[in-house]
Amino acid sequence: HASCIVVIPCFDHCLAEATPVDSGNGTQQTISVAESLLHWYQSPTNDLDTLKNLMPQQLAAEVYCVRGVNFARFFQTYLESPEFGAIQQEFLEQWHPFSGRLTYAQAQALLLSHAQLSDHELLYRGDIAVGQTRAQQSRPASDHTTAYHTGRTAWTLHMTTEGAGDYVAGTEIRSTPGELTLLSPLSSLHFKRSEIVEEWTHYWAFFEPPASWLDLLDWPLCTYGVYRLKIEKDDDRRTLKNLLEEMVSLGESSDRFPQRLLFNLLEQFFIRAYLAHIETGTTQTDARVSAACEFMEQHIGESVSVADIAAHCNLSESRLAHLFKAHLGQSVKTFQDALRVQHAKRLLATTQFSISRIGEHVGYSDAAQFSKFFRRGMSCSPRAFRQEFTQSPPKDHPRSATSTFSAT
Repeated sequence: HASCIVVIPCFDHCLAEATPVDSGNGTQQTISVAESLLHWYQSPTNDLDTLKNLMPQQLAAEVYCVRGVNFARFFQTYLESPEFGAIQQEFLEQWHPFSGRLTYAQAQALLLSHAQLSDHELLYRGDIAVGQTRAQQSRPASDHTTAYHTGRTAWTLHMTTEGAGDYVAGTEIRSTPGELTLLSPLSSLHFKRSEIVEEWTHYWAFFEPPASWLDLLDWPLCTYGVYRLKIEKDDDRRTLKNLLEEMVSLGESSDRFPQRLLFNLLEQFFIRAYLAHIETGTTQTDARVSAACEFMEQHIGESVSVADIAAHCNLSESRLAHLFKAHLGQSVKTFQDALRVQHAKRLLATTQFSISRIGEHVGYSDAAQFSKFFRRGMSCSPRAFRQEFTQSPPKDHPRSATSTFSAT
């Protein structure tokens, strides 16, 4: 339910980082884990007790650059996946000759190879998945761009705790500590560590909300399909962070009822976030602004002017402009352009439609004018965007986010 594309540095660069460092017991542990993993590929088993001892939780979290995953259950699902046979063959062709005589550098490279080949979408199985990711400039393998363009049914929650992240959805949105970002299934965007910082740490959650949650998700609109809350008080931030941390720990455990507990904790998170927001006195997005946004979305392929939008909402142009500036911090035209860019990005990434046909779909009958418009919003041509964000593994699986690590 969290289908996405993850663009990462080339694997050769990851291997270049995996230089031998003598870290005592950590070195031996890394070699031992790598040897055990290689033996598992040679004679795979889905026995849970065996898998619990296959790779220590902390080491696995560093290899995959993610916390909040029960890796023993991940290996079970991985073994049962249709792609495992082909991956197993590729992995063994590369590493079987080194069985029983791995060096520390080779052990690191083997673990990275495993992480790159395995299907990362399997990490997020479950009705609710919660974790934490740290993107660091000093560790290029963790510092990737994630793109959401394909059809999704899940919502995504982010809470930034350190550094800053940038979301590009026709317009750029920056998330800093204490800010919550909510991505609806309709959003089409990509996000990454902001260039102004060396690190971005954020919690994330994938979930499909029941109808009873929808009022709790009525956050201020930022741009089409993207919502944001700023948590002002330190006490409120700590409370929300503690709830997320509890969910991360729960995801790593073998608790008997993890999904039910995650559901209760996540609902509590949204209730507390909503109450913290209400206390600030900040108003929700005006219904007339929402109606204008919906009208633009419904008529995205037509030449709709600001006057047309205002008339639909029974407002003057100046009043509509004032409402957009007050609630979204942008003009009606800026929002409309961002909406068209998002729809164009989704079509470029998920269809084989021609550039001219996609331009027509978002209101541009002239392909040259559409390319000029798209380049202005994305700093690249539609063709270049399609080439970059469709170079992904089969079925749009995020098979990446591999990492170098320090053995412990």
